[in-house]
Amino acid sequence: MPLALLEIDPSQFPDENPLFVMNIDDPRCLDPGDTSAAAPTSMDTCAWAGYPTSDVVWPSGAEEPGGTTEVGQTKAPGWVPIAIAGLAVLVVGLIATAIVVPIAVSRSRKRAAGVVSRGRLSDGA
Repeated sequence: MPLALLEIDPSQFPDENPLFVMNIDDPRCLDPGDTSAAAPTSMDTCAWAGYPTSDVVWPSGAEEPGGTTEVGQTKAPGWVPIAIAGLAVLVVGLIATAIVVPIAVSRSRKRAAGVVSRGRLSDGA
């Protein structure tokens, strides 16, 4: 039997996810425990919807999360200070690299040429 499944082309399956209700006409929207219940009128009243509805999250008459902003006023997202700090660290790192690398290169060239850092020539020992 498992070998017979290899002959089935999965691209021929319907393109739907049965975990999610996409339409209120879905029979899962009806409450199975309540036979006298009417058909749902919106996705908020669907019995299959296990997530909080918009009325629970934002009750009517309540202020929107984060307060109200007037036109032209926008709040900076939380990532902006982090991006600025990251950019500052990057710039400091580049400046430090620009200072350290030439010093290291010049010291290695002096050592290769046989010059000791104190100004004396090496005696080969």
